[in-house]
Amino acid sequence: MTNALRHFTDLSILTPQIARAIIDYAAILKTTFKAEQNSKSFVGKTLVMIFKNRLHALAFHLILECKSW
Repeated sequence: MTNALRHFTDLSILTPQIARAIIDYAAILKTTFKAEQNSKSFVGKTLVMIFKNRLHALAFHLILECKSW
């Protein structure tokens, strides 16, 4: 996987290899984050989450709010 910044709005433009690399990298980040080995890995980064509908977005927001209590 390259370090170049990539923007996409359609998953169909990804090759199966790139999609797999993204998923594999996400799994590594999740494991690292849960182990708190690199808690500042996203400082200064922009994260975008796109939800299929408002209900999914609301559910995600509520989960985050509950975790911050």
